[in-house]
Amino acid sequence: MKPETEYIQFNISDTQKFLDCVRVFQLLKECRESETEKEYEYWISQFPEYSLQEYIYSDKTLQPFEKIKNQEHGWEFEAIIDYMVFDLEIDLICLEQLTDDTGILKFQAQAYPYGGLSVIIEYLRTFGCMSSKAFDGAYITNIYWIDEYQCKFEDVGPTGERLNKKSSLFSRIISWLKRKSS
Repeated sequence: MKPETEYIQFNISDTQKFLDCVRVFQLLKECRESETEKEYEYWISQFPEYSLQEYIYSDKTLQPFEKIKNQEHGWEFEAIIDYMVFDLEIDLICLEQLTDDTGILKFQAQAYPYGGLSVIIEYLRTFGCMSSKAFDGAYITNIYWIDEYQCKFEDVGPTGERLNKKSSLFSRIISWLKRKSS
């Protein structure tokens, strides 16, 4: 059975970090819905220190710390904010806890392609919420972490069955289009 909406499921390693993630998510969602632009300094004041240390900063005057933890694999803070507030063609629905150690971020794509899952996965990761499964509108994807910063993806069918490795990208797109039109 195909999920009702797109989502990213993740593991919760620290309840307080998860609550911080929810708080910032609500602010991002409010800005998206009201189409309000806030300065990067505002966002820096809203993110907790441990999360900010995971990003790199294209504008070094914004960098709140002398040393960044994730210099090699880090995403630009400004890019994450821009994507989450303006560039992703999605509606943020909710970020909630499913079980003691599992949460879900639900969203609705406005158009395809909408910008992908990577930005949202990175946002969650900086709060210690390690993504484990996602539905991008076409396929359910299992997410496996190689290390603290890098993950790999395994597409499975829309109902969770593993895809035939021989299926080409083209045949998957055709299959997805057929499902969307029915």
